[in-house]
Amino acid sequence: MAVLILPCISYSNPLPDTGQTKCCDDTQEIPCPGPGEPFFGQDGNYTINPPSYTKLDANGNTLPDDTPWPWAMVRDNITGLIWEVKTDDGSIHDKDDTYSRYDAQDVFIAGLNSAKFGGQSDWRLPTVKELVSIVNRGCFNPSINTAYFPNTQPQYHWSSTPDAMNPAYAWRVTFEDGTATDIYPDPDDFAYVRAVRGGQCESFGNFIDNGDGTVTDTGTGLMWQQRGSGAYTWQEALSYCENLSLAGYDDWRLPNIHELQSLVDYGSYNDAIDTLYFPTGGYINLSSTTLANYSTPWVVFFANGGVYGDFFQVYGRTVKAVRGGQCGSFDDADGDCRIDCIDNCISIPNGLNSGTCTKGAVAQPCTSDEQCGVDGFCSMLNEDTDSDYLGDACDNCPDTPNPDQADTYPPQGNAIGDACDCEGNFNCDEDADVDGSDAFTFKADFGRSSVLNSCSSKAPCNGDFNCDHDCDGTDAVLFKQDFGRSSMQNPCPACASQGPWCGYDILSCVEECDQELETCLIGCEEWSPDSQYICNDNCVFNYSANCIPACDDSG
Repeated sequence: MAVLILPCISYSNPLPDTGQTKCCDDTQEIPCPGPGEPFFGQDGNYTINPPSYTKLDANGNTLPDDTPWPWAMVRDNITGLIWEVKTDDGSIHDKDDTYSRYDAQDVFIAGLNSAKFGGQSDWRLPTVKELVSIVNRGCFNPSINTAYFPNTQPQYHWSSTPDAMNPAYAWRVTFEDGTATDIYPDPDDFAYVRAVRGGQCESFGNFIDNGDGTVTDTGTGLMWQQRGSGAYTWQEALSYCENLSLAGYDDWRLPNIHELQSLVDYGSYNDAIDTLYFPTGGYINLSSTTLANYSTPWVVFFANGGVYGDFFQVYGRTVKAVRGGQCGSFDDADGDCRIDCIDNCISIPNGLNSGTCTKGAVAQPCTSDEQCGVDGFCSMLNEDTDSDYLGDACDNCPDTPNPDQADTYPPQGNAIGDACDCEGNFNCDEDADVDGSDAFTFKADFGRSSVLNSCSSKAPCNGDFNCDHDCDGTDAVLFKQDFGRSSMQNPCPACASQGPWCGYDILSCVEECDQELETCLIGCEEWSPDSQYICNDNCVFNYSANCIPACDDSG
């Protein structure tokens, strides 16, 4: 059995694999063929983005994979969508409840949101593409993974997608086999409903014309043959794509049904595809996927976007070859299966199935937060915590927007963005002195002097609060250790080459000056709160102009 495992793909909005693992010829199931053999290249030969789900409890908390029924929701780890799970208990989630198209939204979805199911109020009807994304083409009646989606009725479910030609019609998907069709919603026409929440997984409209007969969809990371070719039987279509050489590539294949449906523009009809990028191609296009219970290929009807089994293949069908699915393709500099044009961190992996430990953890490859320690975070799926369009894996301040990535403190930088850098600034929320670089404000935090750049033999202990030769915080390793800070080092050469300066006399002098300053500041507060800042400045000025020089002379 020949199966190519392609664990990840360059997706901005990933397309889960169809779940089909078996192979067939025109009439029956067969062992999956190898390269060069008849019928090679069908869906069962490729596994791209294997479906992955996580069970969630009623509060949205992650549950172990072996948790027995019941659970409340399921997260699709490929798309990120969170799905409602049906029950058999007579509640609003009961598997037997059906709704008209309008009641599906106005009664069922409204009821979930009013009750804040899962602690959320943004539940909605899924689009037709989202609904198809959880169809398992390797199963039949129902065509879904019942280990995560129990109590699924193998019949039609409503989507939120209206028909482009007649908005009174609506798209539905049956979980008997995965057919997607539009239907006029008669008031007496009822169907099942499954709620979803999370980002829209529509990817239409992200095309790039490569100018060589190919089109790249940056929404899915797939590269397409621009002009469809036809007419072919299914076996001929498989062979044509496997042997196609186009634009310097020879790894083309026939798309699976989920990939082919991703090209549909459900806002258009007659040509439900962007004809600016795909000017020709025919209405009925073959996929590499077959029905789970028949040796019949799935097709997409590009007149309206329908997904059907091609039971009446009297004439040859059109083909659009596709390529993609292997990490590192499509200008993927860091090999994380995110093409550079959609990767918010092109130098460090932060893709679909691999990430990098961030936020204080040792930077190392990871696939889960647990691998990054108690406080660490595994940056995957292009996470961008502060929404500054720079992935956490590359962001020198991932919690605070700083698209300029400024790192000027100390002057040579320290790999911590200024927006996050409070090292050496012990009242960081109140002023802008970072790493002691703004000596005046920094020392005022502690009632010290206003001497700038005092790392010299004239004022050796300014900013050195236990006189261990770290001046103005420039010897960061000693200075910060005084306060239980970090061990970041940027030693001041002048301080390191002179001393010891801090004898008993100068220590006594500094302590006396400190007491005088403290007394002065207290007097300011008691004397006139309204004039406190002016008074404080005078205290600090007298301290720096009189006490510190006196201490220097005594040293």
